[in-house]
Amino acid sequence: MVEHTLCEVKVAGCMMHATDVHHTHSGSDRAVYYLIQSTWLSVCRNCHNWIHEHTTEARELGLLK
Repeated sequence: MVEHTLCEVKVAGCMMHATDVHHTHSGSDRAVYYLIQSTWLSVCRNCHNWIHEHTTEARELGLLK
């Protein structure tokens, strides 16, 4: 169960309610971690889009592995 109701990413000071689950692991190991809840982040749609549009910065922030 995801317990966070506010976006955990807070790109540009975001204070939105979380609407999406972001899976932090990508690439070839994504399937291994897909259902492990400790690798999920509760995010709003805007921040989720930002993560996938800015992968270099997201990796630097630990939002993608």
